[in-house]
Amino acid sequence: MRDFCFFWFLPRGPSTSVVLEFLERERERERESCVAIAMAENDNMEVEAAAAVVPETLLKKRKRDEEWASARKQQLEAARSKNAKNRQLIFKRAEQYIKEYRSQVWGNRCSIWNFVSLM
Repeated sequence: MRDFCFFWFLPRGPSTSVVLEFLERERERERESCVAIAMAENDNMEVEAAAAVVPETLLKKRKRDEEWASARKQQLEAARSKNAKNRQLIFKRAEQYIKEYRSQVWGNRCSIWNFVSLM
């Protein structure tokens, strides 16, 4: 049948050709089954990807975590604005204290020019 033999160590003869044909048929079946398995795996992957079921508890946890994150973000923004207002108020109070102290201690004499003239 064929001159080329994959199994060169086998003796050639009528029984050898039968063995070779059998081996070739087996090889073909194996290739077909590999192709069929690969196609089935691709189909299964698409089905699994489409029908990936997420447990309900996990969905609830994700939703809860998102709610907590948004609440935390709002709290941080509120705290930042409150702290900014407090810092401005603290600074204004400190300025007011300095003015009152200087007016009490130094009276009207408290000016930068008086200090410069003393030097």
